[in-house]
Amino acid sequence: EDFNRFLKKFNQDSIFQISRIKFPLKVTESDPEQDYETIERIIELKNFTKLNFEYPKDALTREFDKYSQKIKIEKDSAVIEIRGIDNGIFSNIVFEKINGKWKLKTWNDQST
Repeated sequence: EDFNRFLKKFNQDSIFQISRIKFPLKVTESDPEQDYETIERIIELKNFTKLNFEYPKDALTREFDKYSQKIKIEKDSAVIEIRGIDNGIFSNIVFEKINGKWKLKTWNDQST
């Protein structure tokens, strides 16, 4: 399965998206209420909201929250790296290929 085609469908189709996530989804994030300490959070299917990792055309030119996005694809893993430009945005979204199909495994959001 081609990762870029998978990601396009993942971003557009919420039913497909849910079928390609390993629930419960374990993620790590910075907690602004705890001085941006890293916390682990578990997301159950019932609490899940649709994700969209489509890279907007204005991401590098907008006035606020500028960022770049790179996709690094290996044989059985892919990482979307989101890096802010002078603003503290820093996230990695991790996918893995299981039985020939891509699935969202986790994300690590260290944004401050």
